[in-house]
Amino acid sequence: TAIAVDTVLPMLPGWTHDAVPRYEPDQGFDGKSSHQLPDLIGWDIAASGPLRLKYEGLEMLILSALGYMPKRKGGSTGGVTMPEEIVSGANKHLYEIHNRLDDEAWLSGEGGWKSGDSGFLSGQQKIRRATYAIHEAVGVSEYRSLRVNRLTLRASVTGVQLDVELVGYDRDTGSGTNTLAVLNALSLGTPPNALFSEMVVRLGLASGSTALAAGDLIKVDELELTLDNNLVIEQRDSTTGVRIVVPVRAGKLSVSGRFRLPRFEALTHRTRLGSQTELMADVKFTGGQIAATGQNYQFNIYVPSVILTTAPVPIPDAGPLAQTLEWTAHTEPSTRAGFPTNEKAGPLLIEIQNGDATHPLL
Repeated sequence: TAIAVDTVLPMLPGWTHDAVPRYEPDQGFDGKSSHQLPDLIGWDIAASGPLRLKYEGLEMLILSALGYMPKRKGGSTGGVTMPEEIVSGANKHLYEIHNRLDDEAWLSGEGGWKSGDSGFLSGQQKIRRATYAIHEAVGVSEYRSLRVNRLTLRASVTGVQLDVELVGYDRDTGSGTNTLAVLNALSLGTPPNALFSEMVVRLGLASGSTALAAGDLIKVDELELTLDNNLVIEQRDSTTGVRIVVPVRAGKLSVSGRFRLPRFEALTHRTRLGSQTELMADVKFTGGQIAATGQNYQFNIYVPSVILTTAPVPIPDAGPLAQTLEWTAHTEPSTRAGFPTNEKAGPLLIEIQNGDATHPLL
């Protein structure tokens, strides 16, 4: 797969990536005082590190982490083709949690497909993995079939970033497609980074009839939100040789987070913690205008069911008291008021508005 300019990721310092061999040591009793050469029994292919959160170019990464976006939102009868065109040049993507992250065929009636849709072929697959090529100055490491095991959003006054943990099938350092010349010709393009000052966070009572409003706004100076897909990443069998079996979830995925409030101003959240009140939350970034469309870049995160797990107020010194809210997210099958309409029940929705009109699952 050739890497395109609109998929160049804004990497930050701190990345690690490698293909690590696994060996079986020599265990023989043959009278020698030293070990013989070990046998290669496997390769571990992985990459991890931070990225700047930007409004366009992360679509395949987000899709790989969550797993689903319908072909047509609202069903095949009168549904809206995704990504939804708001105006010419501005499109809205909606990513949902799927129970599976391995490749699978679209099911009959799933995703709003209808007879005659272009691109729909017998056995059309949902592909939730990608090729990642890393420019290393003297060469290119091309990682194939990478999947997202963990994705963490971190936001503070120092910046906004996504920390990703990827697991793959193979690494190629001699690709004839993604060469140094090809990657040298690419750039990060024009979509801007999401800024801390562009972020709004709301946390309020969960409801299917009352949307989050201005009274639910919370003032944070640090935010963390993690999706852990809990993948089995080290299994091999008699058909895969030294490569891993396709990663699948080892159990339930988890979505959790942390909001740090620099000023402890009310007992509201302690009361909610004590009564285990079900809440809902959204985190919205709104950037500048998308070209001359009159529409703005958006990166919106919706958590339909939140339960607070801790809400401590430490007293380190004589300064202002701060409060940290830690929480876990849970599956909510119905659509919350003010949230995008979801097809799959899950603990997380991500909505992105930008200039990209392509569907990452097709």
